[in-house]
Amino acid sequence: MKAPIFTGSKEGFNRFFSGFGRNLVQKITRKYKIEVGACEHCGAVDQQLDSAHVHGKERKKILDSILSKFETGSGIQVDLNEFESEFIKAHEPINETIKILCKPCHRKYDGHQTRMKTSKPPQTIAPSRRINKTKVINTIENYLQCKIDRGNFNISTINSSGDYSVEPNKNCPKKEWHLCLINTRDKVLNYFIIPKHGEVYSMLYIRKDNGRYRLVFETGDYNFIEKYCNVKFARYLVSSFSYFENTLN
Repeated sequence: MKAPIFTGSKEGFNRFFSGFGRNLVQKITRKYKIEVGACEHCGAVDQQLDSAHVHGKERKKILDSILSKFETGSGIQVDLNEFESEFIKAHEPINETIKILCKPCHRKYDGHQTRMKTSKPPQTIAPSRRINKTKVINTIENYLQCKIDRGNFNISTINSSGDYSVEPNKNCPKKEWHLCLINTRDKVLNYFIIPKHGEVYSMLYIRKDNGRYRLVFETGDYNFIEKYCNVKFARYLVSSFSYFENTLN
């Protein structure tokens, strides 16, 4: 299986990576936070501790430095496995990249004012324009110079809950299953191929009422971990690339 690739602009990648990046920083710093055990500024031990990037080594600067290695004439083409490895390596040694701070000290360190909580309801996601399946297939085939089995192909855009949700039929394991998750906010198309009779099918959730599989993914999850079975679908990712407004409508 080829390594998953993102193709597009730096801005598009930053939006694509943002949610996963925060989670990855937490993973990288979890052990170090326990070792430090107190706010490095005020010494507090009875408050929640945050991992703050040292000034001059902010997450965005680390991202920009790594992405410069993947520049092409028209944008960037990023091997996602290589990028993740470079991102982790860029935080070493961790004591020179991360400060462990309580929330009040973290706000002061970043120069932010404390914000009062409001009672505003959570923001809903505006429905996107209807996606044309034929145009999606043509876009993928033209971009990747490949052929898609249209009879075993599923698409999901962002739903009202802010997730991707897809329900392939129970016969999809008999052939290669082609899956496309489309981030209509960031204009990024994620294309996967799941091999026929793959072991993953035995782990997927099946609806009892209609016998179809049901898969749900968080839009900010760079690993595309399916919510019901906790399987990392990034292993099946063929390519992620930007598309232009109205290309798929």
